[in-house]
Amino acid sequence: SNYLYINPHKGMLTDANNRKAVLQAVNVDELVKQTYFGRGEVAAQLYPPNMIADDLATQSVTHDPSVLAGIAGGLPADQKAVTIGYDSSNPDNQLI
Repeated sequence: SNYLYINPHKGMLTDANNRKAVLQAVNVDELVKQTYFGRGEVAAQLYPPNMIADDLATQSVTHDPSVLAGIAGGLPADQKAVTIGYDSSNPDNQLI
């Protein structure tokens, strides 16, 4: 499985609302469709199914890139760079 990790201790990501905006900017449905080619599905919750009660694990982040775009418009230039890393031992990760 693959994860998106966000460093909550640096720059604009120290604010919880900004971190949520980053999550909203990721189109998870398209990401799964274009990188796993039918070999995976979008998780409905943070934990694997049946690990904790569904009502405690539901993740309800809707895709809306406009929230992050609005925040980014007001950021200083030094906070607009993003570093993306991936596990190079898995060729599929290069597609993300």
